[in-house]
Amino acid sequence: MRLKKVITFLLFLMFPIIVSAKTYDVEVITDESEINNSTKDNYIIVNHADNGKYYAWVTEGLEGENPNQTQSVNNAIEVKFNSSYNELTIDEDKDILWTFGLSANSIQKSFESVVLVSRNNIFANDKNQIVFSETSGETKSPTGFNYRSNAYPLNFDFLDQEGNVLISQQDLSNNREHWIAFSSTNKRFYTTQGTTYASKEVKIYRVKEKYKKVEGYVVPDKEVIFSKDKIEDSTFKDSGIYQIDLTLQTNKIKRNTDVLMILDISNSMDYEEKMEKLKKSANYLVDTILDINPNNRIGIVKFADGNAFESESVALGLSNDLTKIKELIAKDSTSKLGGTNYTDAFLLAHEILESNSVKGRDQLVIFVTDGAPTIYNKTKFSVFKNTEDGQVGAYANNWTNYFLNNELGPVEKMKEAGVEFMTVGVDVNKDMAIKSDGSFVVKAASAQKLLQNIASSEKDFYQVNDYDDLQETFAKIKEILQNRLISDYVTDNIENGYKLLITPYANKIPYIEIKSENGTIIEKITFSKDGKKAYSSLNPKENIILETEQGMVLGASTFNYDFNTKTISWNAENIGEDKITFTYFIIPDTENPNTSDLPFIGLITIALISLVAVFYVNKKISWLR
Repeated sequence: MRLKKVITFLLFLMFPIIVSAKTYDVEVITDESEINNSTKDNYIIVNHADNGKYYAWVTEGLEGENPNQTQSVNNAIEVKFNSSYNELTIDEDKDILWTFGLSANSIQKSFESVVLVSRNNIFANDKNQIVFSETSGETKSPTGFNYRSNAYPLNFDFLDQEGNVLISQQDLSNNREHWIAFSSTNKRFYTTQGTTYASKEVKIYRVKEKYKKVEGYVVPDKEVIFSKDKIEDSTFKDSGIYQIDLTLQTNKIKRNTDVLMILDISNSMDYEEKMEKLKKSANYLVDTILDINPNNRIGIVKFADGNAFESESVALGLSNDLTKIKELIAKDSTSKLGGTNYTDAFLLAHEILESNSVKGRDQLVIFVTDGAPTIYNKTKFSVFKNTEDGQVGAYANNWTNYFLNNELGPVEKMKEAGVEFMTVGVDVNKDMAIKSDGSFVVKAASAQKLLQNIASSEKDFYQVNDYDDLQETFAKIKEILQNRLISDYVTDNIENGYKLLITPYANKIPYIEIKSENGTIIEKITFSKDGKKAYSSLNPKENIILETEQGMVLGASTFNYDFNTKTISWNAENIGEDKITFTYFIIPDTENPNTSDLPFIGLITIALISLVAVFYVNKKISWLR
């Protein structure tokens, strides 16, 4: 028994070591241009030390004596590569992921220089950029580099095509250049004034990180009743015109959707009961999402300068427990929450969606905010907001250009994985000062454009003037979710020897009509006299006969017709009815007659020729007599 306890205890001690190991798929960077403004990806910086081992820079730091900075100690950790150097493994629970963005000086002076930014805002006093301190040796304090809110640009001197790089930093305040060196003795990076001791075997690796692919909804077995009637047109009898009535009846099946709502609860929400209005509207949307389909699931993320109630959001995950969802919506923060950190909110959203992903479900993010970000791709606006007295918004243009021209990494990777995004901007239709003293101003057009960029499409961005109108916008989103039905594509081919009637024929005016079971016209198509244009009752001004690489297509809202293959196809999802009737008219195709009649026509032709021949021969014989 004692031996069993000892073994159990040893296994318990080993367990943290086992679970903390992590492997990254990586590729080496060989040119500086590959990292300039590459805010979408994470990177690992690795030094091949003189002892033959590999050490990566870690992002963790300790608060220093100077309250304006955070010092780093033991700022490297051993990592291992596979034989192909495309997989990197770390055995300890350390964060070694970095990203690159524009430096403070770049924003202020309108030139592009690279600054290294930590993956998470985990440092004292919200410092999240790295500056290397000058030292005369590896043992001098401070120990290597510090985290500050205002870092200097980094310089990268690539030495060869294998990606080995010298890294230095220009101290603009005293015009000194610090070269990065490394001590394998105490696993620490430091700086030197010359290149003699600089690390010459440093490589930068891009992490090939892809989010888990959303496998989308699964089409279940459905009962589809399809019938077709061919009726000789009674009005134009014997004209060759036939009326075709197609009837489709199917059981509509609603798609299961996971909806993650990201709600901005920053300081600006404290005014005019905005928070209470947001909660009320969010509760309304939650009710409707579960009313539409009880199998839908909902997650909640609330953010400001960081994520509020993060553990509660993770614990809730994606749920259809209405009580728990509304409890998280109702929670109020006991502290003032400044700032608007887009990045952390979307990182948490991804974590929740990925860890709760189930095959056969759509994933949708609904993002609600009343302002542009103060933190974007881990870059803080506070780095750039310092202005001289009376100089309002001096760097606003550079900052807004930064977040408009740099993709928000987590969002783009979630989109690639199949996640859909809807964004709601509340009262972002006017220029807004991020700080109450007016030191930083974001134009309304920029804030709107940013939210459009995040949305999956332009129509997925909603602009709301006031939180009083938010519920009305959520009602529009409700309609979209309500009509998310399983796709049901049906096709019909016009029989050989006939073609679709699109021009007047025997005084018959052509049209195509789709009706619901109660006789309501869902869509009606009419044609120009020459048949070269068609117009839908749902879009009366636009010609819907389109020219494609495959030929001419009639592209209505509820169906398509391919003139080349003479195939009609439509999606019952677009129609939104359980039973529909599709009516169109056909006439004999004189240009392409029914090939099945050719043998009969051939026999008749041969018989006629034979008769003529016999008649001719008889005539000739009679003449000879």
